[in-house]
Amino acid sequence: MSNKKINRLVLDEVPEEEIYLIALYSSLEIFRVVYHLNSKLGLRLKRTLKDIDFVNPDSTSKYPLYHFYDEINDVDYYVVANKAKVKPRHLVASGLMFEDADTYQTYLIPERKNVDFFLKIEKRIGIDDFLNKLKNLKQFSAVYAEDINRIRSYKNLIFD
Repeated sequence: MSNKKINRLVLDEVPEEEIYLIALYSSLEIFRVVYHLNSKLGLRLKRTLKDIDFVNPDSTSKYPLYHFYDEINDVDYYVVANKAKVKPRHLVASGLMFEDADTYQTYLIPERKNVDFFLKIEKRIGIDDFLNKLKNLKQFSAVYAEDINRIRSYKNLIFD
């Protein structure tokens, strides 16, 4: 018999962080939404140095991103706009003159076109209590928790 050495690789499960996604409906600008979240919920969301940018050959979409890291509870909060106005980079021929193409709207999460903003929370918190506080804010016409597994373009919400 031969004495062969067998190496075994044991894969331990890596615990996934809890991630909550909350859809926010509001006609306010994002900076006003963030102001109300900060003042009413005790957050300290600030605009990040970089927005979420999607560059296409003919246009660039920019979605403002706000972030707050709660050191005490080890929780990351993000607020991002779901809608962006885009102006194409090319010119359109119009008679004898060239003019800029019309702007159009793009979506960070295209399958949720009606949602104005997303609040992403990374870490386990008391989400029911948090949702109730959000629903009591008169600045939002609707607030609900999204099932992340049902969003095909969830990769657009990975902010690293």
